Amino acid sequence: MKALSIFSILILFCASLFSKSITGAYKPLANCHVYACVDDDYITNTPLCIAETIADADGKFTLNLKPLNGVSKVWIKTSQYITYMYVIYGFDYEVKLSLPTSSNIIDNKQFLNLIVCNEKDIFVNKQMAIVDSIFNNFYANNYTKFIHPRSIKLVTDSFKTKLNSQPNTSIDYVDMYAHYLLAPIDAAAGMRLAYMYNQYANNKLGTQNPEVYYNFIKQNYKGYFENTIAKPCFGDASAMINDEHNCNSILQKLSACDTIIKNDSLRELLFVCGLQSVYYKREFKKPSIEMMLRYMAFNSKFSSIKKIAKNIIAKVSALNLGTPAPEFALPNAQNDSIKLSSQRGKLVYLCFTNFSNVDWQTHLPILERLQLLYDKRLQIVTITLGNDIRQISALLKQKKFSADVLNGFDNMFLKSDYQIDALPKYMLIDAEGDILKTTNCSPVDGVEDIIKQALKVK
Repeated sequence: MKALSIFSILILFCASLFSKSITGAYKPLANCHVYACVDDDYITNTPLCIAETIADADGKFTLNLKPLNGVSKVWIKTSQYITYMYVIYGFDYEVKLSLPTSSNIIDNKQFLNLIVCNEKDIFVNKQMAIVDSIFNNFYANNYTKFIHPRSIKLVTDSFKTKLNSQPNTSIDYVDMYAHYLLAPIDAAAGMRLAYMYNQYANNKLGTQNPEVYYNFIKQNYKGYFENTIAKPCFGDASAMINDEHNCNSILQKLSACDTIIKNDSLRELLFVCGLQSVYYKREFKKPSIEMMLRYMAFNSKFSSIKKIAKNIIAKVSALNLGTPAPEFALPNAQNDSIKLSSQRGKLVYLCFTNFSNVDWQTHLPILERLQLLYDKRLQIVTITLGNDIRQISALLKQKKFSADVLNGFDNMFLKSDYQIDALPKYMLIDAEGDILKTTNCSPVDGVEDIIKQALKVK
């Protein structure tokens, strides 16, 4: 019995150790979808959803997070609001949200103030706030000194002294955040490239806070690849990329033509980022670049490079003809969840709109005609990006139009997944779930001819 009790206590301890959630309440979130996301690689800024829920009628929500490593910056998002906090795996957090005194828009969403109410052991959010406060005050009092190299050491040493004198600043994540706050100051003071590389780009501890490390790389090495392949020592870059597409050969050339970077992982990082930057240039062949990115996604020595290369491939090839259409699961007017994959076997005509869109309303007679003509083999799916699914459903019912109507208002991935920049947007998906057509396929652009061809109808 004693052994069983100890075993039970151990199970409870392990469960509490690995539990992690974010709980909060904000009345305007009532009945809204709430998401928790992290950046997947900090180079492509690919969002990774680690929790989602629906707030109750009082705006209360609990996000049960998927496992994370170390300290993570977690974004909390809804269709209208956004905020962030820092979390450590194994802790439960209670947060308080409020509207700031002045409007602050991020990613087309209103930014909310967030306070963590129960940080008892490791005050990572408090530590980050302390660092920000020290730096903001320090910069306000010393910004005139940043323009001269002789004064840079004095002010940076002063900053480090002030930071180290604060209690509870022993987390590597916070230390690296503070360390990289100095990078733009050093750059403004004219520090040499070799110093910047040794101090920031080649800093192994940078992996303790990937966000600040990669942000530094993006800001300071943006043109590295294109500048290096333009050097005479590199050779014929177009031939090497378009015809030979030998990644190892190009990496060797990058190493030979560069006098500063000696870090293989950084060189590979700048290589895959450079391939993305030249992807849309006419002198380079897209299939060759995609081939090299796929090679790096499978053969790089570094897991981080594999992930970044994979995400770059997904971004540059998204919605290409013949590629799988992004999956979604959206509620209809009856709140039943409908997946895109449930329509396999039919040609799917996606229509992204909102109720007030005049162009879409003028297209309705043509859409109704298409649905009637090809009903058993074509499914028209209307997805509203406004909070108006009942209005759209009522309008289609009034017109005796049997298209599926889904609510995309609360889904924060649709706009990016389907690259929606204007409404209405139409897209044709084949019976296997692959992209058939994404541009010029509105009902007035001759889409019926494409439907006939796909369905082999004369």
